[in-house]
Amino acid sequence: MLDNHDTNNRETVKEVTKERCFLITGVPVKRSKVIGLCNNALHWGWLDIKTYEQHRCKDKECAYFQKANPDYWNRKTAAKRKSAKLRAMARKEKEERERRDADIRAILESNQHIHVTSIKETHKRLEISYIFDERVDLNEEIKILRERYKFSVYLKAIQTSLENKKALIGRGKSDL
Repeated sequence: MLDNHDTNNRETVKEVTKERCFLITGVPVKRSKVIGLCNNALHWGWLDIKTYEQHRCKDKECAYFQKANPDYWNRKTAAKRKSAKLRAMARKEKEERERRDADIRAILESNQHIHVTSIKETHKRLEISYIFDERVDLNEEIKILRERYKFSVYLKAIQTSLENKKALIGRGKSDL
């Protein structure tokens, strides 16, 4: 067995190990499992993912680490890009939902007699729960919401007194 810690034998190790190579731990592995090479004279050798993580090469930004196996690093870069793209899309969807919910609240709460407690979107349907202290005709508001958001609208109402409404909402009289 070749001693992969022997710095004088580096070329020999590289030549002999085209299909198999030795990790810095001395364990032989398939070349396809290797992701990098440590050029530190104290423990020169190849690294697989597990060894790379154990030695914290990335965290330390190790100057001795040299990337190998471009396929692995390309997949990792692509995965990061995809993950960032998915996070950006999720953030955009959340912002759009928050704008929509704020608009719905503004439309329905404009008459000062109802307070929207929750808005849920399920199967092209908006379920809007609200509390009210006085019955109000919301047909015009529902029509606006249906046209604007292309959803059927389901309202779930809970009647309460003005005092209970203040307690449930946690606002003072000036806010209602």
